[in-house]
Amino acid sequence: MSKYYVQDKIKELEAQLTWQPIETAPKDGTVILTLRKNGRIAPAVWYDNPFGDKNTVIDNSSGKWWTVTHWMPLPEPPKEQPHE
Repeated sequence: MSKYYVQDKIKELEAQLTWQPIETAPKDGTVILTLRKNGRIAPAVWYDNPFGDKNTVIDNSSGKWWTVTHWMPLPEPPKEQPHE
């Protein structure tokens, strides 16, 4: 494995963990992490707001609409689940 491959992979992973403008968020029902104007971070799903407000998402835990500024993808779950 070359040093350049590793450097490129690190840059790719860092880009995935960077807050991105909410306008670039997926709008297909994907659960994402969102950063609200009040500083709270919460998982949410983007839906077109029927009230016409821009940059709003539904918080999965409360079902309320929130205005958000940034988003990032959720990390992948572990490959193996621990045995219970």
